[in-house]
Amino acid sequence: MDPGDDTEFLRKQFQEFMVGLMSLPINIPGSRLHRSLQAKKKMVELVHKIIEAKRKNRSEKEEQRQIRSCKRCS
Repeated sequence: MDPGDDTEFLRKQFQEFMVGLMSLPINIPGSRLHRSLQAKKKMVELVHKIIEAKRKNRSEKEEQRQIRSCKRCS
């Protein structure tokens, strides 16, 4: 997914989450609270996925930088 898709997905999930917070506290499948909790779970999973991708990208860039600096030393 590109950043625009991620943003739109998070926006929709956040709206669903907020609607569920103002509902009856009955967590059964199909209820607003249940959908709200599922939306929260999806948001957390996406944020974790984004963080892991950024960490991986950062570590790959660090490795490339180290390789380039070693080549200059030789």
